[in-house]
Amino acid sequence: MSRETTRDDTTETAEWRNFLAATSSAIMPCVNGPEWTSDDQQQQRRAAALCNGCNALRECRAYAFAVQERHGVLGGLTEADRKRHRRQQRGAA
Repeated sequence: MSRETTRDDTTETAEWRNFLAATSSAIMPCVNGPEWTSDDQQQQRRAAALCNGCNALRECRAYAFAVQERHGVLGGLTEADRKRHRRQQRGAA
């Protein structure tokens, strides 16, 4: 089973513009496959590992945090990774 992303590609943020600029020439592994929005942790980890070779990794990750994406794998981070990061940020504040 997979879930739809909550990402709104029409969101005009600096992170989104940076992401678009970075992806215009990147070879992106995330354009196909169910693993990017899968509920299966093994598939999510495989997708996150594929992100590490992407030229847009940094911009994708920044965008995921900027829009508080809760679903799918973006910027090499799974849902659980981003949730853990948000918790750590709240604890450090």
